[in-house]
Amino acid sequence: MLRENGSKQQTIKEKNRALVLQCVLNRHIISRAEIARQLGLTKTTLTNIVSELIADGILEESDAVPMHEEAVAAVGRKSIGLTLSPNAPLIGGVLIQRGNLHVILSDLQGKILTDRKYTYTGLITPTEFRKNLRELYFAARAESDRPLLAIGIACVGPLNILDGTILNPHHFFTEPFDFDIVSFFASFTHLPVYLCNDATAGAIAEKLFGLGRDEDNFVYISTFNGIGAGFYLDNKLYNGEIGQNGELGHMSINFMGPKCVCGNNGCLELYADIPNILRHYDHFREFFPEHPLFKACDHTILDVLTLIDDGDVLAMAVMSDYCRYLECAVSNLMTQLNINLVILAGSPNTTNHFFEHTLMHMINKKTASARDQRIRVEKSQFGLDSPLPGSVGIVIDKIFNGEIYPGTAPKKGTNA
Repeated sequence: MLRENGSKQQTIKEKNRALVLQCVLNRHIISRAEIARQLGLTKTTLTNIVSELIADGILEESDAVPMHEEAVAAVGRKSIGLTLSPNAPLIGGVLIQRGNLHVILSDLQGKILTDRKYTYTGLITPTEFRKNLRELYFAARAESDRPLLAIGIACVGPLNILDGTILNPHHFFTEPFDFDIVSFFASFTHLPVYLCNDATAGAIAEKLFGLGRDEDNFVYISTFNGIGAGFYLDNKLYNGEIGQNGELGHMSINFMGPKCVCGNNGCLELYADIPNILRHYDHFREFFPEHPLFKACDHTILDVLTLIDDGDVLAMAVMSDYCRYLECAVSNLMTQLNINLVILAGSPNTTNHFFEHTLMHMINKKTASARDQRIRVEKSQFGLDSPLPGSVGIVIDKIFNGEIYPGTAPKKGTNA
């Protein structure tokens, strides 16, 4: 089991190596000259680092370089590009959400090569949970004989990332169950394993591959599998002391409100809940008995947004109430953390922007007098799936920080 005990002392070489690797992985192909320009490294230093990365099978040379770099190189000798080697180690990613278990393999640039999934309804037994995760891993692993570097796990909270433990998530297991997920995966993969909250993984995906690339401060919020948040503050991932940050759904917005399963009163999830909100509109049922929102129970936010695509006025009213509750919690976050960007998980199958536009209007209306800069609320380019690439992003983030070096991956045949 891996524990994080503060930042590790790194040599200048290790930091520079991580920076060079980041330059290449952020681009499909890049020249040595462009890397040197971006990082300010000497020719000797860069040559030594690149030689090591090529020798370790992480990078390879390519004749193709971007057009603008070709133009710069035209006055001298032809540039040789650097790109990710097709034999470079892979990363394993695991996503654990209510009703959904995923195991993926990706390359070091986050490109998903293998995706194995198990879906279920209701609660899951601890035995079924362990069995399916193990089977999914070995099914995914069998699809590639390339070495595997590490495993990143994104999971619904609450968690203790220091102990690598899932702390009996609400409405998840059929019985009270704390599970050491890190030790479980390490026992049969024989690899380093890293754990974080699924919303935090969503934030990592946005930072590495999405709308957060050029942002120093932002919050990623998911409302489709509980209400969770992940943060980047001063260009660094914020993970909390033991990884229990981001439980936005359990922020109290009414201390005189009803008791929540978490023990608090008046938690956001008790109010920003579509079935609960629909009860306030029950008096319309006799006038519109055939309306989709009155014909079934347990509607989700996705059902409401789908109806808004068709211009449904009742769905717009329900969504406005939802945003009003969510705004209470988000405005508190934005005021305390001085963040100007909210990235919302959203369905790729809905075309409207009602959710993000309504929430943005409500937040800015409340905070306009206290802030000079408007808060932006934008829909994730990943739809609902940010935590999935974020699971492998956990490992990529550590590579970019110099905490992991891909050259240390076990050779073929030495890991499960």
